[in-house]
Amino acid sequence: MGICVGEVVRAVRLYPIPLLIFATGLAVWTAPVYREDKQTRSMVLPHNEIAARTRKLVEGTALVYVSDYFSFVGSDAQGYVAFALDNNRGRDGESYQAEHFLVLHDEKKGWIDIKGKGFYDNAQKQLYEIPDSPFFQFIGNTQSGFVIKGKQDNLRLETQALIARETRGNDERLFSMGSAAAVFYWEERTIPGRVIYEYLVMKNANRLSRRLNLSMLFGGADFQGLYLRGRADDDFYFHGSHSAFIQPLTGPILGFSILDGQQEPAMEMQIEVTVQTMAFGLFRWPTAWKVTWKGEKGPAVLMVREGERKPIVNWLLGGFAMSIVSGELQYGGKKIDVYGFGEIIR
Repeated sequence: MGICVGEVVRAVRLYPIPLLIFATGLAVWTAPVYREDKQTRSMVLPHNEIAARTRKLVEGTALVYVSDYFSFVGSDAQGYVAFALDNNRGRDGESYQAEHFLVLHDEKKGWIDIKGKGFYDNAQKQLYEIPDSPFFQFIGNTQSGFVIKGKQDNLRLETQALIARETRGNDERLFSMGSAAAVFYWEERTIPGRVIYEYLVMKNANRLSRRLNLSMLFGGADFQGLYLRGRADDDFYFHGSHSAFIQPLTGPILGFSILDGQQEPAMEMQIEVTVQTMAFGLFRWPTAWKVTWKGEKGPAVLMVREGERKPIVNWLLGGFAMSIVSGELQYGGKKIDVYGFGEIIR
């Protein structure tokens, strides 16, 4: 998601001993549950306000952060492939920054190493557009669709126009999600699938340049996101968070359900972690989830379980990991297999 990983890591480096004492005394092993509350839909914005809201947050602002996140899941005769690319940039006074985070997973080969993770030069001071890097070139936009070309690895992601699904905002934040059909070209393979897209703008904040305080750590390290593909034209996205950083904007839960290319209402959403496992440190990794909601055809029950986990950061009190998850949705008398990413911040 790109919202709070960097802040948490920096705070741990600054205050390792107090954090260890705090966690030793207060560590709680209960499995989290996320439910809709009055905040969940209180910040809803019309999708046609995204461009104007972005300009209002960015223009004339000396401290700002912008992120575009793409989560692709597709399959061909050789199996599933999942690719996630987070593109972050920011301004802090006269300094401009840019960064990539990325993972690639092949169902048969496992996690694949590709180049590009980390900071790079934002020489053109770009905030509205994604700056090109030595590793990736970006063509297009949400209205026309994106083409993302790897410069050093043989890969390319092409999306159709991204359809906005859920948009939230306030005076200092904008968060919007979309999805579309996409094709991932990797090595000699052509892999059709779907892409889920996140867009985030933060005014008076920049995780690429500023260290945040302890309150950010203790209020910020909680996010569980599921980015899933079902059939050819199905997308499912749900995230839960009790973070004091995220929750005021999205509430404790946010999600959408796309069936046969059409968005259905998803009311009374709930995410429950049903299985956890001990991590190396004073926390647990979730390994299975149950998501429920009410749609046009009645109750929906989504059960997913972790297949493979790729730990990105472990600071003993918590961690950040990307997982491959799979499972089944039962809805409207049908059973639909799902596959995709789980993004975990604890």
